[in-house]
Amino acid sequence: MSTITPPRPRRAYEQGGWPARARTGVRLLAGAVLAVALLVVVAWYFHLTPLLHVGDRMTSIKMNTAVAMAALAGAHLATVRWARLSLFGVAGLIGALVLAEYALGTDLGVDELLIEDWTTVAGAHEGRPAQTTAACLTALALAGVMTELGRRTLAQLLAGLPLMTAMIAVYGYLYRVEGLYDVGRFSSMPMLTAGVLVVLSFATWLAVPSGVVQWISFGTDTGAALQRRLVPVGVVLLPFAGWLEVQGLRRGWYPPTFGAALLMSFAGLVVCVVGYRVAGAALALDRERDALLDELHRVNAHLEDRVRVRSHQLNRQRTKLALFEERDRIARDLHDRVIQRIFAAGLQVAALGRTARKEAVAHGREPTVADTLDGMATELDLAIRELRNSIFELTNIADHDRVDQVVQDIASRAARILGFMPLVEVTGAAVSVPPHLVAQLASVVQEGLSNIARHAAASRAEVVLLIGEDDVELRIKDDGVGLPDPPPRSSGLTNMLDRARALGGTATWSPAQPSGTLMVWRVPRVERAGDTGDSGSAGTVAVAYGNRTSVAISESDHSRAASTGS
Repeated sequence: MSTITPPRPRRAYEQGGWPARARTGVRLLAGAVLAVALLVVVAWYFHLTPLLHVGDRMTSIKMNTAVAMAALAGAHLATVRWARLSLFGVAGLIGALVLAEYALGTDLGVDELLIEDWTTVAGAHEGRPAQTTAACLTALALAGVMTELGRRTLAQLLAGLPLMTAMIAVYGYLYRVEGLYDVGRFSSMPMLTAGVLVVLSFATWLAVPSGVVQWISFGTDTGAALQRRLVPVGVVLLPFAGWLEVQGLRRGWYPPTFGAALLMSFAGLVVCVVGYRVAGAALALDRERDALLDELHRVNAHLEDRVRVRSHQLNRQRTKLALFEERDRIARDLHDRVIQRIFAAGLQVAALGRTARKEAVAHGREPTVADTLDGMATELDLAIRELRNSIFELTNIADHDRVDQVVQDIASRAARILGFMPLVEVTGAAVSVPPHLVAQLASVVQEGLSNIARHAAASRAEVVLLIGEDDVELRIKDDGVGLPDPPPRSSGLTNMLDRARALGGTATWSPAQPSGTLMVWRVPRVERAGDTGDSGSAGTVAVAYGNRTSVAISESDHSRAASTGS
């Protein structure tokens, strides 16, 4: 038993592609961090002092910090889960040991394990990173582990704390406020360390599947679009404006009151401009959503119309099917019960007629009773023929769209009264025949096969339909006794002729070789209004005379001679 999966919302489909898109950005950021960490390691071994004191003359980025940063970057670049967990563990262990040293007031011997610190002044913790640096490294390692374990909320919280701490340190260096990056004496977060931690924190947060950073970066909804415009303003533009205002105050360009007013005016202008841009983006998204909703309503209405039409068609087909099943049942009952009883009665009457005739001859009397019984047998024979024709008309179906199916079905049902299956051949594009012409062809085929069953006494019949580009030609041929001389006045022949004339076509009858009749019914593919033909072209009946060869007919023949009337 199959289970149907309900359709996912649009955002669910979008979120499915976010991790793959974020992976590229995470690897680029991790690669940059790894390159910086390796440069720091090289600077320690080759005493490249300027690289270790980027943005700060007092403190330097430590070897343990560089190793932990390299481990974190390598974890984001690794493709194997156990390797990522191991590298996160190395970075977390380094940070945890440093924090333990600060908490216990001791030296665990890990600060200068790799190289001797030649940059720290006397009395400081040689080779030991700052408390804030160690806490950030530990939090980033735990965030990576939580991401691997699927704890997305905790991972984002752990990644957000070092991001905020490192950005505060960057702002401290930008505004020259030591309290924002100093934690105690000789324990400052270097400028280079703060910048690298900002990048690492952003990469760690970006790696969280369907997290806040992925939503802001790749979301298509209004909220994500607004955040993509507001975050750069709050993180970059406004702090930069504040830095400019502080530089002007320090250089004495204007008094503090004027600087504060200038900063607030700039902030208000930025808010207005960004608000306008955000409102425009939200309006564009709303218009796009409205257009999509209108299209959705239109498609939904179209589908509802199609469903209603299809339901109506199915109901009609169901009704037709029930009607045809009932007709088939009645036809089977008539054929299997009524006809057999009439046929048995006819046999008994014929036997009585033969007995009466023998007795009349033996006694030298006129066989009047025998003649009467022969007449009754003939009437029974005619009744059986008419009853079979009624069964054929009763079992005709017209629920097909393709003309080849209609012709094949009529021929199959006619086989019951013919005693054999007619040969059916359809040539051309059957699906291109219009429905009204299919109905006309069905009636002509039915009438033609019915005439063969009633009058031709045939053992073989062919129905050939040729569908051309301009006209449709139907040929019905049998090997029976042929048309009588002179041609009969038959309602069946007249109906077929009238149908051809009404469509602007022709209907002709001619002798077939070596025996039988060939009927050719030809009409144009496209009905020509008002073209009813004339006696010379649209309705000429060509017949052959003298083709009266007797052929054994079906079981209903109670007399010696076959009926040749048409």
